[in-house]
Amino acid sequence: MSLVNSRFRALQHELRTTHGNFNKLFTMIMRMGIYAPIVGVGAIINTLAISGSMSWIMVVTIFFYHCFDYGYWYFFAVPKIKDFFQTKTR
Repeated sequence: MSLVNSRFRALQHELRTTHGNFNKLFTMIMRMGIYAPIVGVGAIINTLAISGSMSWIMVVTIFFYHCFDYGYWYFFAVPKIKDFFQTKTR
């Protein structure tokens, strides 16, 4: 009887930890996908309302961020993903 209980307890613990990890992942995705863009747009509007002379700093920063981000995906991530799937299909 104790062997059955120990197996059930192990399964129950695994389900609890998996559910907890899912909750953490869901919370992180919601914060990054919904909350962060809203705060970012609010910060841009607030900065433009306070000082128009800072707008060029924001434009330069956002431009270089997007250049870095798209450059990373174009030169590093996408070729690695293509290689990964080509090796898996062979």
